[in-house]
Amino acid sequence: MSDSFFVSEKRSREEDEAHDIFEDEESLDSLSESDEESKETPAEKRLRLAKEYIENMRADIADDEIDAAEIDKELIASRMLNAQMEEGGRIFKFIASNFEFSDENVENISIKKFRGHRLAVTAVCISENEKFLFTASKDSNIIKWDLETGKKLHTFGSCIPPKSKKGKGKESLPNPDGHFDHILALAVSSDGKYLASAGKDKQIHIWDAKENKHLKCFKQHRKAVTGLAFRKGHNQLYSSSLDRTIKIWNIDELSYVETLFGHQDGVVSIDSLSRENCVTVGLRDRTVRLFKIIEESQLVFRASIPHGGSLDVVKMLDENCFASGSDNGTLCLWNINKKKPTFSLVGAHSQGIISLATVKFSDLLVSGSSDGSIKFWKLISDQGIVKKAELIGSLSVDGYLNSLSLSSSGKFLGVSIGQEPRLGRWGINKNVQNSCLLIDLTFIIVSKE
Repeated sequence: MSDSFFVSEKRSREEDEAHDIFEDEESLDSLSESDEESKETPAEKRLRLAKEYIENMRADIADDEIDAAEIDKELIASRMLNAQMEEGGRIFKFIASNFEFSDENVENISIKKFRGHRLAVTAVCISENEKFLFTASKDSNIIKWDLETGKKLHTFGSCIPPKSKKGKGKESLPNPDGHFDHILALAVSSDGKYLASAGKDKQIHIWDAKENKHLKCFKQHRKAVTGLAFRKGHNQLYSSSLDRTIKIWNIDELSYVETLFGHQDGVVSIDSLSRENCVTVGLRDRTVRLFKIIEESQLVFRASIPHGGSLDVVKMLDENCFASGSDNGTLCLWNINKKKPTFSLVGAHSQGIISLATVKFSDLLVSGSSDGSIKFWKLISDQGIVKKAELIGSLSVDGYLNSLSLSSSGKFLGVSIGQEPRLGRWGINKNVQNSCLLIDLTFIIVSKE
């Protein structure tokens, strides 16, 4: 990897960004800084001012006379503040400390089981507004659920082509409106309008998630499509495949954009945040790659042998840091300015880590394993770099935890469970029910105020 990929931004630019975030907020202009506060890092300053701003907003809402228009203004300002902080690219939601895994709290956890698939459930995602949950399975179907009631709202059905007249295989349909083989990945856009699915049939299907109708089928990948990720706040979609490529799609136009190359083995996991970047892992080439679309470049991070024979899953924590899971149960944290992991924990799980989930731009990470364990981690940062993952609690269920999805508030965790792993059929456990669990984490969230 070229050293030029790791040129750090100047500290002055970072400080300017920290100042600009609050420059237009009149309610913050009057806050004075003590000598102690002047020694804060830009990240610490952003966090302190944000907390003070939110506390002021809560105090205003608690007054006897509530001005609805004023509340709307405050809520809009809060959303704008979050958007500006996301542009800073670093973790600013500190919620992991609110999770308390006492025996009493764990016993009170509410778990809903969603059953509707015949085969292993391979993917789950929760909509940004926390109203819907989507599941996909090796049975080629996608189900849309009401997150609150658990009611099945719609099934996006399969499209099985007829057998080929030549006697082998199946005929290729020119415009299929569904999958005909295992579905391996799901993603829903930030606005909740689009749902994307992909699978072993080499196809990507785009659905109108609100109207429950099929929009488009993409067939450009040459092998199974294993991962999907929408760019946060945009309708730009990234896909990864066993054909070793990453492809970019414009979903507003329902069109193909370009293909990215670099991996030497099949790409099995992909993720993205707000910037026009995506991070991927390539099985046994043991590399994590950050593709910078605008710069037309990529950063390559290599995992050493102790970190596992293959990298199976990756998740972005903020724009500069990401986490990976390996087939030997190793959890690694990475930073774009470091060639080696900033943190690695061999044996984080007794078996391979096959799923990861986060609340975007937060210090909470959840990992799932083929051993049925779900572990919750608090991310410890130093000067904007995630340096450590500290275990804060764990849960256990039966089956392969093929996919995890945390809601935007961190209050709900979706878990897709299968008798067999997402990408294979080894180690089948017929005692497991193919299903999806929705875990209500409210009972283990304790206010620290």
